[in-house]
Amino acid sequence: MNHRQRAVAALLGLAAACAQAEVNVSVGIGLPGPIYAEPAPVYVAPPPAYVVPRPVYAPRPVMVVPQPVYAPHWRDDDDDHDEWKKWRKRHHKEQKKAYKRWRREWEDNDD
Repeated sequence: MNHRQRAVAALLGLAAACAQAEVNVSVGIGLPGPIYAEPAPVYVAPPPAYVVPRPVYAPRPVMVVPQPVYAPHWRDDDDDHDEWKKWRKRHHKEQKKAYKRWRREWEDNDD
């Protein structure tokens, strides 16, 4: 047997042994196949949460109005008003006389 026949016999023997052991034997030629790599995970920051403040309500202004009181007004009891009318009338006459006197003196001094 020559070397060639022995190599074929060894190869068939290995192939038969491999077939019985159910082991896969592969021969690579040195070229890698396509490699799949998972992309790195990308983390996105969540959008900012805007919190709207609750509205602040000011209390409405309070106005307290007293109850109306009925008080009869009699003309006969109004002595103060009559005195005031008399004083005002007298004062007005005095002011008028004083103005006339001043005006007369001023016109006399015009010379």
